[in-house]
Amino acid sequence: MKNSRAFYVDGKKIPIGDPFILRHNGKYFLYPSTEYPNKGIRCFSSTDLINFKFEGIVCDDPVTLNAYAPEVIYAYNKFYLCTSPGGNGHYIFVSDSPLGPFKRITENIQNMIDGSFFLDENHHLRFYRANHNGISMVFLDENGQPSKRENIHAPLYGWTEGPFMIYKDGFYYLTYCGNHLESKGYRIHYATSRSLDEDFRPSNQPLLISTKDEYCNLGHSSTVLAPDLDGYYLVYHHLFPLEVTEKGTRYTRNLCFDRLHFNGRMMSTTPTNFEIDDPKMPTLYEDLSLTQNQFDLNYPLVLSKIGTDVDFTSEFNFKQNGVILILSYQDNQNYIGIECENNKVTLKEIVNGNEKIIKEKELNLDFNYFHTVRVINGIKLEILVDNVPVLTFNKVQGGKIGYLTNTIEGIYFTAFSNYANGSSDLDYKLPLPSILDCKHDLNQGEFILEKDDIYSKILNFNESAKFNVISQKKANYLLSCLINSTDEARVEISTKNETKVVEITKTSTEYEFITKSLTFIDIDKEDEIKIKIIKGNLKYK
Repeated sequence: MKNSRAFYVDGKKIPIGDPFILRHNGKYFLYPSTEYPNKGIRCFSSTDLINFKFEGIVCDDPVTLNAYAPEVIYAYNKFYLCTSPGGNGHYIFVSDSPLGPFKRITENIQNMIDGSFFLDENHHLRFYRANHNGISMVFLDENGQPSKRENIHAPLYGWTEGPFMIYKDGFYYLTYCGNHLESKGYRIHYATSRSLDEDFRPSNQPLLISTKDEYCNLGHSSTVLAPDLDGYYLVYHHLFPLEVTEKGTRYTRNLCFDRLHFNGRMMSTTPTNFEIDDPKMPTLYEDLSLTQNQFDLNYPLVLSKIGTDVDFTSEFNFKQNGVILILSYQDNQNYIGIECENNKVTLKEIVNGNEKIIKEKELNLDFNYFHTVRVINGIKLEILVDNVPVLTFNKVQGGKIGYLTNTIEGIYFTAFSNYANGSSDLDYKLPLPSILDCKHDLNQGEFILEKDDIYSKILNFNESAKFNVISQKKANYLLSCLINSTDEARVEISTKNETKVVEITKTSTEYEFITKSLTFIDIDKEDEIKIKIIKGNLKYK
């Protein structure tokens, strides 16, 4: 996979600006801005984030002239689309399909530009949008009407736009960008919080920026779950001159993806314009409404032919009230069940044929309609409905997945991967230059959550950290480390072509982390960086 990507329809280049990607029922739907003087909102679909198919115009309402930053979400049992035509307020549309047709249900609800949807913990729709110095949020009801404006602490100390929110592993991550899309310094920033209703903490550095002549003006992102069900990709555009005339410069924009990496509240990525690893597909996946090759149908049991590892993420897409989702299946006397009936989720444990209700929760939704349940079994078991966290429990064992049902009618894309809580990142090379955080150390081990909500790791004598990396070309890099060392330490740093030994002095206190420049070292285009402790010990982030 390589950035930046141009799209063509009938031989004509289509600018992909302000890209938003909806993931629904195992498929991806890309909605870019509509360039002036055209109207209508285009859609492209994909199953793997590599190959895209033009699906046509999904909304042709006359107000969609020069439609900025369209976004789509599934909420209140239908698909909502928002856009800001010409950057002059917003209109809301609805449809029964991500492919439309979307019909307008509001007049202009104002709220500046770059509206972005998010379902909160009550399955209520929130609407984030640009502001002069930060990001603002309003609630949207089923009729697309806004209320209760709040300002989010997400400053770029100037015009701020392009907000997007995700939830992952107990944190909310808000990305946003500024200050002007034609600036080489156009960038993506982020802020984090453990609650949507608490103050967001902005990062002290951009998430993504590049001022290289050949690859700059990067921004306006969305974030989407990877095909492997575990990782995330930052989706953004690359603006560049198409032609320069006496009347001025005409720009176009291409589509870009880069994989996000998480360490507690910290998020990082690298803007790449060179080949990186393609997204991986789930271990097992199938839309049961189309085929049944990966599952055995022995009603009332519908079970995968293979089971998961101990760590896994599974996904169920269905429209069947009362269905029971199956995890950790050993036999018909021992498994985990998730009952989805009316507006309630009930987590059950079946041991030796005896059923025990572990937890249950009433939700502001109706299982007579389509919904997606994702189950993450890593640090703990976490259940999300339509990307909203609803229940947690202790980690369970691996096993087959499936359904307890009398029919596969209303059963759709079902999948699992043997990854959880970002473990898939270890199977992808880390692009350079970048942050190599301890959570992505191939040697793993135990992690310590520090007071700043970022994990650290202790390396003792003779232990090492190891990272697989990739870059545009072989180069000499400066390696620095955010480090805590209560005693003097010595480290051996090695790559394919070079080994260096570095002395590390102790830090002032056991709580202090400081950035230390260690050494310059040659790193190949594809390489392994190994940092081994040959004296003392240290803690690093």
